[in-house]
Amino acid sequence: MSEAFIFNIVKEGDRHLKGRIADIIFQSIYRLKYANRFKLLSATWRNDHEFEFVMRHHEFLLGNSFSEEDIEFLRAQVVHGRGPPSFDYVGFEMPKRKILLDVKSTTGSCKTFVFSPNQRKVITMAKALGFGVYIAYLRFLENWNVEIRLIEV
Repeated sequence: MSEAFIFNIVKEGDRHLKGRIADIIFQSIYRLKYANRFKLLSATWRNDHEFEFVMRHHEFLLGNSFSEEDIEFLRAQVVHGRGPPSFDYVGFEMPKRKILLDVKSTTGSCKTFVFSPNQRKVITMAKALGFGVYIAYLRFLENWNVEIRLIEV
């Protein structure tokens, strides 16, 4: 006897699961298509409640056009520890343009994405500090295909 059912990962699962799946796919695409254009550091989480940006990258950031003011902005606004990071990645676009990048995903025919109020605030602040802001927009298609668009905000 066999049994089948449909499990909606957004409505019934872990609310971060869709984002984790999209991030795994983005990392594969990044290595294949974008590694020569961007150098990115992931804002990683340690458990469901504590998000931590590994500040051992302090020297990397300072060596790549990030000022102490930029690093303080990242700590206070992007990887703040009050929930998920505002953006998934911090890094720079070659040769040395500092950036924030967020991975967004959707399915089927939906072609829009939404920023949270906090993300809109962070985007404004980041641009004032000279950051570029990108969205890696993944759309899950049929037959395990994924469309990706890299959009500068």
